[in-house]
Amino acid sequence: MAALSEDTGRELRALGPITLPLATGAVLYDGSICVRDASGLLKAATGGVGEVYAGIYRGLTRRQSDGAEDAIVDGVRPYRAEIAAATQADVGKPVYLVDDNSVALAGDVLGGHVLMVISATEVWVMPPALGAA
Repeated sequence: MAALSEDTGRELRALGPITLPLATGAVLYDGSICVRDASGLLKAATGGVGEVYAGIYRGLTRRQSDGAEDAIVDGVRPYRAEIAAATQADVGKPVYLVDDNSVALAGDVLGGHVLMVISATEVWVMPPALGAA
């Protein structure tokens, strides 16, 4: 590979929902906070080491000809999540995934940053850059 020496027509991808391969036996509910596991497969967040934020499940799956399933997630738009205790001082702080519905101010799996505090137990979260661990 070499650095560019002339203009190139590099392809760009539109932001929005993406389709990812679903882990065998994964149970997702519309609105589940999802992660990719160590194999790169989609599953509901558990806050476990090795998980990487993938997006919010939109309730749509499709079966491939080989029997595998794919699911559609939106990983770029802010999402609403439950939190144990939030104050306005938490805006901008990183939050970590606890499960497929909740975030916390400490943990192992980055879920994004607090965008807005709705109440002491709910926040809007700006997702991390896709693939950020």
